[in-house]
Amino acid sequence: MTQSSKDKPYHDLQKVYARHPVGAPESETFIEILKCYFDPDEVRLAAAMSFEPEPEEVIARRAGVSLDEAAPILTKMAERLFVRGFRRPDGVRTFRLHILALGAGLFEGPFSMRESSVDLERLADLWDKYYAEGMGRELHGSGISLIRAVPTVKSVKENVLPHEDALQLVKKAPMLTLNPCACRVANRRCDDPVEICIGLSAAVPGGEEPGEPLLDHHHAATLRGRLASADEAVDALERAEEAGLVHITMNVKDDPWFICNCCRHACGLLRGVTDLGIT
Repeated sequence: MTQSSKDKPYHDLQKVYARHPVGAPESETFIEILKCYFDPDEVRLAAAMSFEPEPEEVIARRAGVSLDEAAPILTKMAERLFVRGFRRPDGVRTFRLHILALGAGLFEGPFSMRESSVDLERLADLWDKYYAEGMGRELHGSGISLIRAVPTVKSVKENVLPHEDALQLVKKAPMLTLNPCACRVANRRCDDPVEICIGLSAAVPGGEEPGEPLLDHHHAATLRGRLASADEAVDALERAEEAGLVHITMNVKDDPWFICNCCRHACGLLRGVTDLGIT
């Protein structure tokens, strides 16, 4: 892949994403996606970050810029939720990259937040193109599935283990939220319900940092969706089944984070079956 000097930081950031278990296949489309998120000053710092929270001083030093220069740029990226930023109880500010996708990743943020600083239609088209170029297979390429389907609410319960039961997941959740489906917001051609995905805890991919998130007012209000009662979450599950959606959650036994109610038109996970033929 040829690259200009001005594009080198974007290619450097692509290489960081490629090293993650949910990696980013090399593609000029992905470089264009990164340009939608980060301007040249921002991407230089983003390429110096990792998927673990680090103090801003460490990131600035690695990027070869002063802390005075780096601090406002890191703040701007974190306020739009393009990276994760926190102020720890001791006052130290830490930042890390989002994973590529899965619940609260780089893909989902702008669409879940309806981010006004981004051309969402162009970004959606780029993500769709990138899915076909390699991202779709990357989501299913680890050998161990990242996600699993949850049996329907009306399943025969003696055949369903407790951690496979959607109703039990809802009842045991420490915090319930209803969230917009980023896949359907991005797809724009799917008529299935949008405000129907269920958050089961405060957890996010990469873990929750201690302290206060660095977000602007709009994003702070919408980060975790609308708080919901157990009855509202169960109603969402039932509405999802009426619409023919599939309950999907993390492929873990404890703390699964979410139940997405997924369609075959827009879901990056189900499209692995419908579009790419991955069983």
